[in-house]
Amino acid sequence: MATFSVQSEPTDAASWTELARTVEAAGFDALFTADHPGDCASPFVALAAAAAVTSTLGLGSYVSNAAVREPILLAADVATLDVVSGGRARLGIGAGHTPAEWRAVGRERPGVAGRVRRCVAVAETVRALLAGDEVTVDTEELSAYAARLKEPRPVQDRVPLTVGTANSTLLRWAGAHADVVGLTGFGRTLPDGHQHEVRWRADQIEAQLAHVAAGAAGR
Repeated sequence: MATFSVQSEPTDAASWTELARTVEAAGFDALFTADHPGDCASPFVALAAAAAVTSTLGLGSYVSNAAVREPILLAADVATLDVVSGGRARLGIGAGHTPAEWRAVGRERPGVAGRVRRCVAVAETVRALLAGDEVTVDTEELSAYAARLKEPRPVQDRVPLTVGTANSTLLRWAGAHADVVGLTGFGRTLPDGHQHEVRWRADQIEAQLAHVAAGAAGR
């Protein structure tokens, strides 16, 4: 069965909550918000407000930037959203493509391989934390020591995972582990550091889908 979702962000309280009600009433599966600190609204604050005026709509970030979101903080945000929404949170994650966002938290953006490794490490760590596990990780990409999400505990036994990417390695990983794979179609980052060349020709989309299918083999 096909489902459809909407991505938006708030500009004021009244229009945002009205949008959430409208999206739910129209039968959409979920409402997503972007996560670019400093350039858009805080996703989890906005999604909690949407949760207060809806009852069935899925709610998540599309997607949280693994570059600047530490796993324990992201897990706490997602778990809290799951609690206040009655079990409707979605975990959305991506590798982080905007150099300014890395610099804003005092890090230099690594190469593609380093960003992909961190994204996978953050995704795996957040999922483990949401499952109630204690996690220690000590690698070049990620450090966390005896991290555990004691409270709040999410309502869902397993919060659905969405991965947004155009990277072949991450597409294959997402095919193996994610519930939803978002094809960003991003190509080379343009000089402004935010926009990109796009990979939306039919053959490019087919190539991205082939990576997802390869990762999903046997699921």
